[in-house]
Amino acid sequence: MENNLYFLSDEQLLSRLEALVAEEREATQQIVRHLGEVESRRLYAPLGYSSLYDCATRGLGYSGTAAIRRIRAARAGVKLPQIYDYLENGELSLSVIEPCGDMLRQDGADTLLEELRGATKKDAEKIVAHYRPAQPAMLRDRVEVLPCGPDLSQLNMFGGNPEEDSSYFRSGSESGDTFRVSFAAS
Repeated sequence: MENNLYFLSDEQLLSRLEALVAEEREATQQIVRHLGEVESRRLYAPLGYSSLYDCATRGLGYSGTAAIRRIRAARAGVKLPQIYDYLENGELSLSVIEPCGDMLRQDGADTLLEELRGATKKDAEKIVAHYRPAQPAMLRDRVEVLPCGPDLSQLNMFGGNPEEDSSYFRSGSESGDTFRVSFAAS
C-alpha cells in the first residue's frame, strides 16, 4: 500500500480508510477469538507466562488496557459467540465490553448484550450501573498518608519572602505529612 497519502484523491483516501476499518474490525474479532482459545487451552503456561494477561502484555506487546479489553471480550465471547459478529460489524466495541465483561459471562447475559449493541462506552457504564449499583462501601471517602515532596514555599513561586509575609502560599503541614483526599458521589 502506498505510504504517501498526499497523492490520493479525497474519494480514494476515504475509500481506503473504510476498507482499513473493516479489516481492523475483522482482525480484532479474530484476535479476541484466538485469545479465548489460547486461554481455554492454557497455552500461555508452557510459554512461561503466568496468565493470559501476562502473555498479552509481555508476549504480544499490548498495553495493560488493550490486553484487558481483549481478554474480557474473549471470555464473554466464549459464553456469547455472537459477540464476535457484533465486534466485526461495529455494533459492539472493546471499550463497551470492558466495563461489563464479567456480567456478560453470567446467566441472562443475552439481554445485557442486546442492550449494549450500538452503545457508547458512556452508555455501557450507565447500563452496568443499572444492573450493579454502587455499594455504600465503595463510596466512602478516604485519606491516605503520602511521602512529602519538596516544600513548595521554598520554590519562591509567587515572589516575596515566605518568612516575612504570613499570607504567602505554603504547602504541606507543619508535621511534613502530605495527604491525598478523594471523594466519590452518586
